[in-house]
Amino acid sequence: MLEDLKKGDKILTNGGIHGVIEDIDGETLTVKIGVGSDLKVKVSRSHIATVRGKE
Repeated sequence: MLEDLKKGDKILTNGGIHGVIEDIDGETLTVKIGVGSDLKVKVSRSHIATVRGKE
């Protein structure tokens, strides 16, 4: 599953953060969190718990 992650995937992290993948740089993902917000965080690929669909 972790190798198949792509931009636009809705994800849930092991820490309980819901977001959408905005960019992928190797093992680091830029994830947009919050509704109507431009808040983005960087997350290690290994900390993705599940993919919840596509935006």
